[in-house]
Amino acid sequence: MVALHGPDGRFVKVSESSSNVCGLEFDELVGKSLADISMPGAGRSEVMEVMARATCLGQQGRAVFQLKRPDGAIAWAEMSVSVTYSGMVRSIIRDVTEHHVTLENERREERRALKRAEADASLKADYLADLSHEIRTPLGALIGFADAIKAETFGPLGHEKYTEYVNLIHKSGEHLADLVSDLLDLSKLEADKYDVTLEKVDLAEVLEDCASIIGVKAREAGLAITTDIKLESRVHIDPRMVRQIILNLLSNAVKFTENGTITLKLRHDPSNIWISVIDEGVGMSREQLDHVGTRFRQARSEGVRGAKGTGLGLALCDGLAKAHNGELRLASREGEGTTATFMVPYLPVMNETVLREDDLLADDIADDAMTSVLDKTLPLRQTG
Repeated sequence: MVALHGPDGRFVKVSESSSNVCGLEFDELVGKSLADISMPGAGRSEVMEVMARATCLGQQGRAVFQLKRPDGAIAWAEMSVSVTYSGMVRSIIRDVTEHHVTLENERREERRALKRAEADASLKADYLADLSHEIRTPLGALIGFADAIKAETFGPLGHEKYTEYVNLIHKSGEHLADLVSDLLDLSKLEADKYDVTLEKVDLAEVLEDCASIIGVKAREAGLAITTDIKLESRVHIDPRMVRQIILNLLSNAVKFTENGTITLKLRHDPSNIWISVIDEGVGMSREQLDHVGTRFRQARSEGVRGAKGTGLGLALCDGLAKAHNGELRLASREGEGTTATFMVPYLPVMNETVLREDDLLADDIADDAMTSVLDKTLPLRQTG
């Protein structure tokens, strides 16, 4: 709306569009001041100052303030003032409620984003401190045992204690290499530079190997790992990625299970494969479950036997699953165990059945011929 104001700043003339802006007809506004239509605070002092400078000093100005309408509704308005040739003050007032609300929402979201960023930065700092400790532990063992051997602490080389130290150095080195490898893989996933390489794989065999590898650790902890795998054909899959995911999930299950059985299970339908690791461990609460897989967060700081971890495992598994066009799902209740399921598209090798050791001769299918057929008939999706 457009209006003219007298020397005291009150409305003298008002355009008919006033009802659209402040809810009052033009003749109802005549004789009123800006204080009569503005809310206390929320820009009232600014708009009154702009009007005073215009009436007293002839200065142009602009202010945003909150309007109060007769029906109780609140609106935001922007007023621009100038002085006419006749010396009267002219104002242009427009409704900017929608713009102001949008701007406030953006500012609110920026504040929330800033808080999230500050929280993430704090978590990252704590996480990196824990990770540094985790790396220094095997590194310290490497240096300490190597120094003991170098100084021949137990006499000339050949003492049985040195053999024990060499084994410990080897284990510490492997642990350190695994940590660095996980960090590098996470970095590749974040940079979208992790290559998925699909191969014709006997997935059942890969899973049995994983169960055997972690089975040693499980037996040492008094646990048993059983397998329930139903898959008749080889599939197109990245074996390294699957192995990495399943070894991580099985290791986690051992870490958080005090006694009982861990089951490695595979099922599939025409579209997907589901590989589940089911434990009878301590489980997780809803709050802990919400943090699982979140970078720089750990649902639990240590396992049932006091073993500490970096929190990289599930974050890495989640990233690897997505890179393989799949997903990782977790179901858990505190005190009742956890089920971790890796879902991936089912891409069977066509016209082929996995044949075990008792029928090895039939396993020599013409791979070259099959490859040319597969290239034409099976649209393999490779990501990464």
